[in-house]
Amino acid sequence: ENNGEYDEARRHYEQALTYNTANPEVGFWSQKAADNYNNLGTLSYKLGEYDQALSYFDTSLVIHDSLFPENHPFFAGLYNNIGAVHSIMGNYRKAYEFLDKSLTCNKLNLGRNHPEVADAYANMGILLLGRGDVNKALLHFQKAYAIRVEHYGENHPITARTCNYIGDCFLLKNEFDKAYEW
Repeated sequence: ENNGEYDEARRHYEQALTYNTANPEVGFWSQKAADNYNNLGTLSYKLGEYDQALSYFDTSLVIHDSLFPENHPFFAGLYNNIGAVHSIMGNYRKAYEFLDKSLTCNKLNLGRNHPEVADAYANMGILLLGRGDVNKALLHFQKAYAIRVEHYGENHPITARTCNYIGDCFLLKNEFDKAYEW
């Protein structure tokens, strides 16, 4: 249905990449090229082209590694993207590794109570829940919930979504009274 828009977006991203890598003032080893690869990776992910997405994200990571120190803020989103691809491909150990790096990077750069830290906790919780590690997932969702309540309040949709995950965890633990509370 939106394939025409995705095709157009891909054309634009590829044109930008070609321009940036061919331009001697920018080049392959630049933030702009890394962003182009990240954008192409995100688009490929949305289209279900997971091997291609991972290739683009890995290239972006290599470029970022050459430009910035470890745990630079740019890495958090990229680690999350790579973790998401590994998760959907069933590479749960790799997914956890990259999601954990994203969480660490976000905490170092944004502080422990930032909404993006809550997102990282929630993403790890979703992965752990999918792997059947309900107790660890619950801990991650509870951390995400605490941050989201502080920033968004109890009635915000993103906070409500976190409540649903916490309730799901209690259901899976057969703790029905606690699940009902959430």
